[in-house]
Amino acid sequence: MTDPYGPMSAAVLARLEGDSALSGASFDSSVTGSPEAYVVFYLQRVYEYRSGSADPTAVDWTLTVHSVALDAVGARSFSGRVTGQLNGWRPSVDGWRSGQLRHTASLPADQDTSVTPAITFCVDQFSWRSDRA
Repeated sequence: MTDPYGPMSAAVLARLEGDSALSGASFDSSVTGSPEAYVVFYLQRVYEYRSGSADPTAVDWTLTVHSVALDAVGARSFSGRVTGQLNGWRPSVDGWRSGQLRHTASLPADQDTSVTPAITFCVDQFSWRSDRA
């Protein structure tokens, strides 16, 4: 099976890194180092197959993004930049035609006091569909 996950994940990361405030502070699934403010995303997919096909013919994607900072102002700022970069964007991945990302959900800033120093985070979710080209 030709799995589009890796190229799609790379396209999302490149799009986020295209914003100067998010460049170097965006991570796919796990955060490296100890940044005070960052964006980490999780990409999930559900494949659709035609009868008898070993390769998917379509993919429904869900992208969950956590915007993290030391305070609510910073978390909201990152969240706004993420939404500005992703909402309405159409990823380009070889072999696939993707629809535009839709901002489908968001959670207000919340604090995590289980870590030191405490952090504040916002959560945004996007969805789209890709069809095999």
